[in-house]
Amino acid sequence: MATSKQQFIPFTDFSHGMPVGAHRKPTTFLTVSRKWLSIVLIAATVIQLLIFPGYAQLPGCLSCLIGWSLCSKYVLLPISLKKYTLSSMVLIGFAFTQFWIPPVLTLIEGKPLVFNLNYPNSVFLHNFLAFLAMWGSFLVYTANLLHIRSYLARFFKTKTYLYSTPYPYQLWLMGILGVLGMSATRILGLGNDGAANTGILVKLLQGFQIYAYAPLFMMLSPLYTRKQYDTPKLLIAAYVCFLLAIGVLLNSRGAFMMGLTGLGLAYLLGLLLGTFSPRVFTLRNTIGLAVAFWVITGPLSDLGTAMVVTRSQRGEVSPTELLALTLDTYNNKELLNRYKSAAMDTKNNPLTDWDEYYFNNIFVARFSNLKFVDASLEHYYRLDSPEKNKLMFNYSIERTLAILPTPLLNFLGITIDKYGAIGTSYGDYLLALSTGNKAYLGGYRVGHFAGVGMAAFGWFYLLIMFVTLIPCFLLLDLLYYKGKFSIVSLIFLPEIFCHVGLLSGNIENPINFIPFLFRTWPQLVVLYLVLFYLTRQLRRFFI
Repeated sequence: MATSKQQFIPFTDFSHGMPVGAHRKPTTFLTVSRKWLSIVLIAATVIQLLIFPGYAQLPGCLSCLIGWSLCSKYVLLPISLKKYTLSSMVLIGFAFTQFWIPPVLTLIEGKPLVFNLNYPNSVFLHNFLAFLAMWGSFLVYTANLLHIRSYLARFFKTKTYLYSTPYPYQLWLMGILGVLGMSATRILGLGNDGAANTGILVKLLQGFQIYAYAPLFMMLSPLYTRKQYDTPKLLIAAYVCFLLAIGVLLNSRGAFMMGLTGLGLAYLLGLLLGTFSPRVFTLRNTIGLAVAFWVITGPLSDLGTAMVVTRSQRGEVSPTELLALTLDTYNNKELLNRYKSAAMDTKNNPLTDWDEYYFNNIFVARFSNLKFVDASLEHYYRLDSPEKNKLMFNYSIERTLAILPTPLLNFLGITIDKYGAIGTSYGDYLLALSTGNKAYLGGYRVGHFAGVGMAAFGWFYLLIMFVTLIPCFLLLDLLYYKGKFSIVSLIFLPEIFCHVGLLSGNIENPINFIPFLFRTWPQLVVLYLVLFYLTRQLRRFFI
C-alpha cells in the first residue's frame, strides 16, 4: 500500500491569510545593531543641541546624522557585507569613527561635539565630502571590478596558501616571530617605515611584527577555518599578559592596544557576518563587557598615560629601568592627574602648536579623533605662501617614491633623500611649514588627509582619493574568500585595526593609497605566504 509523504503546512494567520512570519524579515545582530545605533545617535545629537546650543553644533550634528544614515542605509547591509565584506568594513569603520563615536562619546564625557575644534565647520565639511568620495569609489568598484576579483581569488586559491588554514602551532610560531620583530623594531629604534638602512633579516622581522597577535585569533577560528580546534584559553590569557608586559618594556601602547582592539573588531565582523551567535547580551557576556570597559578606561588608560609620561626616557635607560619608571609613574596617581589636567588645558599650555586633545580616553582618541582633522586644517590655513604648498606637494611625491627599492630608484635615475623622506610624518612636515620651525620634524605627529591633502593638492585631493581607493577596495576584498564556505584570510585579522581604520586615522595623505597598492598590500601577502610556508615546514617538530 502506497504511503504519502506528510506535507508540512506552516501555521496560518487567518486574519491576513498568510503563514505567520512569512512577511517578516529575520531578526539578526546586523538589523538590531543598525536600529539601535541610529536610535542612540539621534538621541545623542538631540541632547547635544539642547545642552550645548550654538551655531557650530548644528552643522556638525547634521553632518554626523546624514553621514551615518547614508552608511547605514547603503553600506551596513547584509548584501554588502556578504559580497564586499572587507571593503564595506572600511567604509563602516570611517563612518563609525567620524560620524557616530564623536557625538556619543563627547556627550558621555560631558563635552560638546565641537569641543576644542578651531575650525568645526571645515572639519565636518571635509569629513562628509571625503565619505562621499569613498562611497563613490565603492560604487565604481562594486559595479565594474567583480570579475577581476573572482579571477584573482581563484588564482590565489589554487596557487598559494592565502586562504589555507594554519595549524595552531603555526599561529604560536607566528606570534613568537611577531614579538621578535616588534622587539627588534623598538630596540633598534626603527620606525614602521624602516627609516634605517638595515639588513634583510631585520626587515623581515619588521614585517612579521603584526603577527605577534596571531595566537589571539584562535578564539575566533570560525572566521578563518571550518576545522575544529580546541582553544587553550588559559594559555592565551597568559599570552595577553605577556604582550602587555612587552608593551610596557618597549614603551609601546600599540604592542597590546592594537591586538586587543583587533580582537574586538574581528569578533564584531563575525557577528555582522552571522559567523558567531547573535546572542551576545547574555549575563556572562554583559559582565565580561563591563569588566573589559572598566579595564580599558581605567587601569589600561592610566598605564598608557604612564607610558607617554616616561616616553622621553625611552632611549636613555634600559628596558628594565624603563619598566620600573613606568610602573612607578602608574602608581603615582597625583602625577598622572597633573599630566591629564595639563593636556586638557589647551588654552594655557604654551606647547599647543600641535594640539590633539579631544577625548579624555587615550585609546579612543587614537582612532576616533576629530582634532586630527582640525589640527591639520588649522596648519594648512596658516600656510602663507604658494611656495609652502609647493614644498608640501614635492614632499608628498618624494615620500611616495621613497617606497621603491633603492636599486630600482637608481635604475630609473631618481635621486631622493629616501630615509630623510620617511624619517618624519606628514603632520610634522605640515607643522614645520606653517611655523617655520624645522625642529618639529621627526616628532611623528599624526596628520590627516584633509589638511595635508589641501596643502599639497587643493580640492583635487578628493579626486585622488576617489581614483586610488577603487583598486584598494579590490585588493582588500581579495583577503576574504567566497566559496562553499566563506573565510577571512588570516592576513587581514592581525591588521584589522589598521584596515578598518584605513580611512580614519592611518592615512595622512590621500596619495598614501598608492604605496598601499604597490608596496603595503603586496608586501603583506608575500611575507604572509613566506611565513606560512616556513612554519608549515616545521610541522614534523610539533606533530
